[in-house]
Amino acid sequence: MSQNNISVTISKDCEVITLKVLPIDPGGGVLTLTGAHNGAALNFTPNTFPNPVAGQMISLTFTADQLTSGGSELSGVYIFTAHQGTFKVSGGVVAACTLQCCIANEINDYMACPCDPTKSPKLEKATKVFLLAEGAQADLSATIPNPDNAIAKFNKAVSLCNSSCGCGC
Repeated sequence: MSQNNISVTISKDCEVITLKVLPIDPGGGVLTLTGAHNGAALNFTPNTFPNPVAGQMISLTFTADQLTSGGSELSGVYIFTAHQGTFKVSGGVVAACTLQCCIANEINDYMACPCDPTKSPKLEKATKVFLLAEGAQADLSATIPNPDNAIAKFNKAVSLCNSSCGCGC
């Protein structure tokens, strides 16, 4: 079934994920939702919809508090899958606010560096983090999503953000 039956979006502040699902089995039956965060199963409710009406959108909103253990911001790769009968569709989103802050901080450091900017590794680091985050989202947006690749790219970007290379002067 088409990925058009599922849509996963995240708010710009990384505090809310919205999941929209259209019933996927023309024969009806129970629709069940499952989710994962960085590969680990998520527990959320509601996740079962008995005999949803064909063509009627199921729309759910989850806050960071509902999907994390007390966190105020979502971070990482979130995948949601709808199962109905023999049909299954998946969609996901990269919660990358921490990476966006990292990119901004690296560029700010680059701009403030008193030495020759061509010798500072800050811009290169910011570019790598940006490309890894975009690549992770692309892995989830593909016709056949690849969450494992998305998680690996997200984790590599986080690792880069956590490393310090100084000003490079």
